[in-house]
Parts: sequence; structure tokens; C-alpha cells
Amino acid sequence: MNSDDIFFYSAKVFGYFLRIDNLLFVAVAIAIALFWRKRTVLAKRLTIAIAISLFLFSNVGLSFAALRTLENQYPIPEIACDDGYEGVIVLGGGINPGLIAEERNQPQLNDAGDRTTKALELLNQCSNFKVLYSTFSGSLRPEGMSESDSARLFFQEQGIPESRTIFENESRNTFENAKFSAKFAEPGKKWILVTSASHMPRAMTTFKRFGWDVIAYPVDFRAEAKGKYLSWSRGQGIENWNMFIHEIVGSLIYRLRFQ
Repeated sequence: MNSDDIFFYSAKVFGYFLRIDNLLFVAVAIAIALFWRKRTVLAKRLTIAIAISLFLFSNVGLSFAALRTLENQYPIPEIACDDGYEGVIVLGGGINPGLIAEERNQPQLNDAGDRTTKALELLNQCSNFKVLYSTFSGSLRPEGMSESDSARLFFQEQGIPESRTIFENESRNTFENAKFSAKFAEPGKKWILVTSASHMPRAMTTFKRFGWDVIAYPVDFRAEAKGKYLSWSRGQGIENWNMFIHEIVGSLIYRLRFQ
């Protein structure tokens, strides 16, 4: 097992316990155990803390405000076909890999599918652009069709000729996206980097540390511009916070890895 493997598996385990919903589940289990052990005062205090946390993390406006600190870092650029770009690098995450894609022989776009459709738009807009789709799978136990192979099928179905497509089929995270994509393209040439807006700060920092000359093209925005502070949704609020925490902690860990 090499350093990339250790980093990947450690991040997966660590990331599981960073999710708000998982932390709240653990806290509830601890509260039940405390009540069982007759530690009533401590159990009640923990229960109150859980209730307050659930109330705050379910507030949609607060979760939007957190996400905006990431999503607003890079504006949507104006792209000219004659500005010297080689093409578009798309980071995986917008297509579901796995058994369904393999069994049905159809690409399965998910709620981050803007990454893929925006790349297609840019390819249709600029006939000189290529697309480099980077990702194998982020799963601990990948099965079926890889995301890169599923993306290959998607671009074939959309009529993009094979001569304009490049598929990196090894990477499992952003660090490996930047590292392994260099096998297929020269980092010193100009590329447009397409990924989710909340993920863009970490992606840009990582690619630049590997020597890539990239311009950010953020997509898949999740946070509205303002408001929603009187709106509560446990599912949406907690998932927004999970994305925010994932990116903040991921950026800190990547910074330490580049030391």
C-alpha cells in the first residue's frame, strides 16, 4: 500500500465521522447509554445540545451562508475559443459509476451532473477544445462501470468524436485528479477546470500546486444569493453543512500534505 492508498482510505474513514448526521447519531447513542447508566443530568444536557445542534444545522439560510463563502470565490468566466485553451478538465462526481450504469449501458448523471453538461456545452461552443475527464471512482469498493468509462459513453452518445476526448481512469480524489491527469496532458498549457462551485477552491489550489495552468469554471451551485433564514430543512441544511465541512477540512489536510 503506497502513500496515495493510505491517504485515500484514511480520508474515507475520517470523512465518515465528520458528517453532521453521523455525529448526531453517535451523540444520540451516547445519550441513550447515559440514561441507561443513570447518568441523568449529563444525559439531559447532551440531549439539549443535540436538539440545539439539530435546530441550527437544519436552518437553510445558515447553511447557504456557509456554502457561499466557498462558492463565491471564483466567478463564472467568459470563455473565448481563441484564447489558447487546450480544452476542459472535468473532475468526476457528476456521473454515478457502478453496476446500474454497467447493466443498463447508460451513463447515470446525478445532482452534480452540471460538471458534465457544462463541459459538453463548451465542447459544442469551441470545436478546437478537447475534454479531459478525470476520475475512476471515489468508492471504497468500486463495482461495475467506472465513472470515467461512463463519461466516455456519455460523450459518445452526444456525438463528441473520440479524437477530442481524454479519459483518466485511475484517480479517486482531487489530489489524484491533478496528479494522474498529467499523464495525459501537459500541465503547463492552458485548461478550463470544471467542477462544483463549493469544490472549486480546493480543486484550484491542488491543480496549481501540481503546476497546472487552469482557469476556474464553477458549476453546480447550491446556495441561493441571500435569505432563507426562516426556512428549516433537516435534509438540505445538514447536507449543505456536510459539503462545507468536507471542503474546509479537505483543504486543510491537502495543505498539510503539500508541506
